[in-house]
Amino acid sequence: MIVAILQLIVVQFILPAYFIYSLWRGKYQSRLEWILHGLLALLVISWGFFSSPWSWFSYYLRFVWVLLFIVVFIISWRKARELSFMLNDTGKQKLSLGISVLLIGIFGMYNVWVFSGFSTNEQAIELDFPLKDGWYYVGQGGNHVQLNYHQSYPEQKYALDVLKLNQFGMRATGIYPEQLSKYEIYEDTLYSPCTGEIIEARNDLPDLAPPKADPKIRKGIMSKSTVKMRIQLSLLLI
Repeated sequence: MIVAILQLIVVQFILPAYFIYSLWRGKYQSRLEWILHGLLALLVISWGFFSSPWSWFSYYLRFVWVLLFIVVFIISWRKARELSFMLNDTGKQKLSLGISVLLIGIFGMYNVWVFSGFSTNEQAIELDFPLKDGWYYVGQGGNHVQLNYHQSYPEQKYALDVLKLNQFGMRATGIYPEQLSKYEIYEDTLYSPCTGEIIEARNDLPDLAPPKADPKIRKGIMSKSTVKMRIQLSLLLI
């Protein structure tokens, strides 16, 4: 749990703040150097914007970083546009250029994986959204592990995590509160996403405060739709 929280702090606070600040305060020697730093900052912001689960701290925070990036990008360009295009031939500047190119390659690949996760070649079925009373956010969902950790487990390949947001864009009052009532989705009504027959239902299992979970049991409803597809619905706190 602590590791997951630290990872979120790095991705949602430290990385965007560092690269935006660097773009703003950087003392560039050429437009090429500025272009590389600007592209790197863009890739970092884009990767975090699409791949990170923002409901822990605030769904709206990611838009703040985008707005700050746009403002800083414009301010920084006004300072860099008069520079010559090419770098001076010094070892320090070559090292800076090499590091920037390496990081652009890394975060560029991250972005490729993220955007590839928004599509699939498999045949889809049409389902209704199973929650109706509020604002909801897909915290884990997509066709790549960068968007959806369930992709790491074959039996969970089609799973996704849906969270309910409060007025601050958070899934709960706190990071991991012990009281279940502090989670927005607690006791929400779950609706069938399709017309079909309920073939199994369980509601006798104890509630566990996140991040506790029992991997041996699942609490939910199993239904068989009119297209002969088994659909597992589980109302969980995450």
